[in-house]
Amino acid sequence: SCSDQWRIYQHTLPLHFHINHGDQLCSCSPKKYCLWYRYTIDEMSNMLDALRGRLDLCQKWKILVNRLISNDHQNLIDFNDIEKHTTSGVLCLRDDIRIKMEEKLAEAIEYRQMAKNILKLTLNDINQLKNRVKSIGITFNEMKTIQNILTDCLHYQDEIKILLQSDKLQSTDVYSNYIERNNQYHIELPIIERLKLFYQASIWYELVQKTLNRTISSSKLRSLISSGQTFQALHQQIQQKINELQIQLQQLEYWEEKTRPLTKEEQVIPVELLDYMIGLTIE
Repeated sequence: SCSDQWRIYQHTLPLHFHINHGDQLCSCSPKKYCLWYRYTIDEMSNMLDALRGRLDLCQKWKILVNRLISNDHQNLIDFNDIEKHTTSGVLCLRDDIRIKMEEKLAEAIEYRQMAKNILKLTLNDINQLKNRVKSIGITFNEMKTIQNILTDCLHYQDEIKILLQSDKLQSTDVYSNYIERNNQYHIELPIIERLKLFYQASIWYELVQKTLNRTISSSKLRSLISSGQTFQALHQQIQQKINELQIQLQQLEYWEEKTRPLTKEEQVIPVELLDYMIGLTIE
């Protein structure tokens, strides 16, 4: 048997001592042994859960890396997901893969900054930005916002196309309302310039309609025809109205030509009429 001092020392040794030095155990009954654990069973369960969670993160990181370094970017990876796993996962990468990842992240940060400056982007800029983001396989919240704006903007553009292709020229209010709506998108659409031309054409058309209801000089008609020729290719109604003005101008010029000799002749008052008028004055 061992001494009490040795027994106390032996019984209070950590578990790993007994595993590594099992041949040094005393001759006491195993029932009298006292084992000290570094962790409790509950703590071991928590550690096991933590290891499982870390393994899950590593698996996700591996999937993200494989998707990024591949050429298949059908489904873009969220920038926040990459940042979440980068700190713990980047140390597991080979140098060549790590460098490629860092380059992609640098590009993503640059494109993200561009997306934040959406008020300065044109429609062409946005399409180029979308293609660049797709090429690196990474997306971010700002791109979702841009996509929503772009979807609304393209729908708005389609409405304008239908409006401009209408057989009937619309009133100035209709065109002006569409022009005002453009301000809410903060994106330059090429079709807006054409919309503004239709708006100006509508103003001209309404002016002509009002003018034709009253007497008008030939010079005024010529001025209307000249200003309307800017818009005659836009819509059939504009061309028809210009044709009507030209016909009216021809008729007016015809009658002006006919009446010109009459206005130039001096009026001759008969002598009898003069005598009669003088007589009335004397009386």
